[in-house]
Amino acid sequence: MHLYLDTTHGIQLGLLNNQYDWIEINNLGELKSSAVIHAYINDLLVKYNQEILDISSLVYCAGPGSYTGMRVSEGIAQIFEMAQIKLYSFYHFEIPQIYGNQHGKWLDHAFKGEIFIYDWNENKSSKSRIPLSDLILNNDCPVFSFDDNFLDKKVSSTYSLIMENPSTLLKNILTEPTSRRELYYYRELSEEFRRG
Repeated sequence: MHLYLDTTHGIQLGLLNNQYDWIEINNLGELKSSAVIHAYINDLLVKYNQEILDISSLVYCAGPGSYTGMRVSEGIAQIFEMAQIKLYSFYHFEIPQIYGNQHGKWLDHAFKGEIFIYDWNENKSSKSRIPLSDLILNNDCPVFSFDDNFLDKKVSSTYSLIMENPSTLLKNILTEPTSRRELYYYRELSEEFRRG
């Protein structure tokens, strides 16, 4: 079995079988993840008569998203690493390409009045942050975000792609003995926590 965890936007917690199908998946919303995550993981494992050491791997999102939320997933990953459980992580902006989209944009709120944009096509990709007021969405390419509604515009949801077909993601990232990404923050920490 594989444990799935995404704390970049609330808590998404799930358990997958070895064929990469959901046994159970929960979207627990915008909770204080650090206060409840251990209990939720424990309850999920108890429900299916599993122990931590029964888990083959932890698959988790390494960003981008809430700074505090990402640190929660990273803390859980460190616990699993100490138990010598394999770790695999991914970035949400990679999901459309993993699911076969050759070009597009992935957008998210980067806080501080900015929008994060990951733009890609067959030849290159780029990451940028722009002021919210500068964002113009047109129909020149598919647009993705974590949710299917971004700034009151209908976009494709990377969360939905994973929920509907987790095997595509897992078959892609479980090809290595381990595949652990560094946390991806919207800005350097010195910039994020700069005063005034």
